[in-house]
Amino acid sequence: MSEFRLKLEAALDLSRQLLSMAESGAWSDLDEAERQRAGLLEQLFQIDARDTEDQRLLVEAVEAILALNAEIVALAEKERDRSAADLRKLRLGQQGKNAYLSVREESTRNN
Repeated sequence: MSEFRLKLEAALDLSRQLLSMAESGAWSDLDEAERQRAGLLEQLFQIDARDTEDQRLLVEAVEAILALNAEIVALAEKERDRSAADLRKLRLGQQGKNAYLSVREESTRNN
């Protein structure tokens, strides 16, 4: 197998791994895998793919990577929204606690 095809397959494999990480909620692992994939893609696009079969494979791989990325982005947006909702709940809880402590402190001073 040519260097081009090996790198192409490795980029696709990393893209699938990124999606798997996103699906399992392993967000902290995505950054390193994304850097690896970006490096592979950079190397891949520096290789002169004159062979029409390699060009066809490249187009198919890029389309597949874009589709996988769309799924990853959708999962990331859901996680972002969930985290934002959790943060709002946390802030509301903190505000409630502060209100309670304020009323309790006021009540203590008045007694």
